[in-house]
Amino acid sequence: MQEIKEKLQQILRASDWSGEDRQWLFEYIEANDTSILQKLLQEEFALNIKNGDKLNDENAKRLLEIIHTKIRKNNPGRIIQFTVFKRVAAAVAILTFGLAGYYLIASNKKEKQNVAETTVPPVSNDIIPGGNKAVLTLGDKSVIVLDGAQNGTIANEGNTSVQKMEDGKLVYNQSNEKSNIVFYNTISTPRGGEYQLTLTDGTKVWLNAASSLTFPTSFPGKERKVEISGEAYFEVAKNEKQPFKVVITGKQELEVLGTHFNINAYVDEPSINTTLLEGKVKVFPIIGLTVQQQRAQPLTPGQQSQLGKDGKIRLNNNPDIEEVMAWKSGKFYFGESADVASIMRQISRWYNVDVEIKGEIKEHIGGTMSRDVNVSKVFEKLEITGVIRFELEGRKVIVRPGIK
Repeated sequence: MQEIKEKLQQILRASDWSGEDRQWLFEYIEANDTSILQKLLQEEFALNIKNGDKLNDENAKRLLEIIHTKIRKNNPGRIIQFTVFKRVAAAVAILTFGLAGYYLIASNKKEKQNVAETTVPPVSNDIIPGGNKAVLTLGDKSVIVLDGAQNGTIANEGNTSVQKMEDGKLVYNQSNEKSNIVFYNTISTPRGGEYQLTLTDGTKVWLNAASSLTFPTSFPGKERKVEISGEAYFEVAKNEKQPFKVVITGKQELEVLGTHFNINAYVDEPSINTTLLEGKVKVFPIIGLTVQQQRAQPLTPGQQSQLGKDGKIRLNNNPDIEEVMAWKSGKFYFGESADVASIMRQISRWYNVDVEIKGEIKEHIGGTMSRDVNVSKVFEKLEITGVIRFELEGRKVIVRPGIK
């Protein structure tokens, strides 16, 4: 163990690396747990900081290049994982990005990966993440900005009161008074917003950024019907006598009794994806046809229907549920299907930024990270892969191919 430590110290402290040193380090990373190297990196960084020495940027870049080489070797499909190598890539990034000053390697037992945090000054025009933001349009077309509204009862619609709770959620409560008048409300989240509400039947809905839900304030009829655009997760209250129906951007309809499912129906995505987590749903493509003229596509838990631009439904029997539900858990999750363009669409919606991709980027990037960080932190972690570079210009992000 001591011999390995001395060899690593020799390489890390060297002003330049020989081909033999480079090969030794590559083989060490290839064959061993990286925890020893990570510990030594911490020690070396701390020693440099204590002595006031200039951190060795060139050797850090070489080490990161070796890590990239291993990533690509282990991912022949060129999907670059920015969360692999645990803390090593993050630690090396401290040097690679020219970051100076004290640092902290943060441990989180609940997470599989650890990330590096530093006291580096933030980007001057950095952009904060999205949060609880939405606009509620009532039946009389009056508008309430929910993130600015006080807690408590904010409106009354017929026999239904609308309450904003202390945690920011919206709850619809129906009184015992009978009423045949139905009011329709619409809740809309902007880019950089999300919101949660509970309907009068007890159904819970979570709205992602740039989404909307139109719904009646009560359900007196034979069915419960709502309409959405964007992305939403539903936990539908069970009522066998009153099926729950969801119309999706006027192109598709779901029929359920009581179930949990996620709908992704952004207009800039290639398909409308409905993913069932619990219960059963029937999916109808309603483009140019009535529901009665069509054959329903039933879904069972763990299945996903994909309605393409051609109006045809395709069934995915093995969707990545973690990827589908990451947004509701406050995370970005980029799976094997996530190319750079699809990643940028998610970032654009959540941070309310415009993204321009300059140049061709063929590689994919996979991994997870929190959505509760400034946009610069997201791109710093993406840059670790070597696939992209970025710069901020106001609320515009310029993305270019990385320097390999």
